[in-house]
Amino acid sequence: MAKQSKNIDLIIGAHTHTFLDTPLEYENSDQKKVLVAQVGWAGIRLGRIDYIFEKKTKKKASEGYSIKISKKSIVI
Repeated sequence: MAKQSKNIDLIIGAHTHTFLDTPLEYENSDQKKVLVAQVGWAGIRLGRIDYIFEKKTKKKASEGYSIKISKKSIVI
């Protein structure tokens, strides 16, 4: 889907039970970068993607990753 898209910068997948440590990068039909992110199911992992847009240069940058959640990492 990402390779065939236009005017899409990010696809956040759901309900596929696929775990990605970092977003995958694809080129769309206009040869522009599209990120695809998924963090699995049942709240086992959380995902974070930071997007930076530079208004003057119209450049975009991004960084993304997933965090594994466990009982040890829960603070009450």
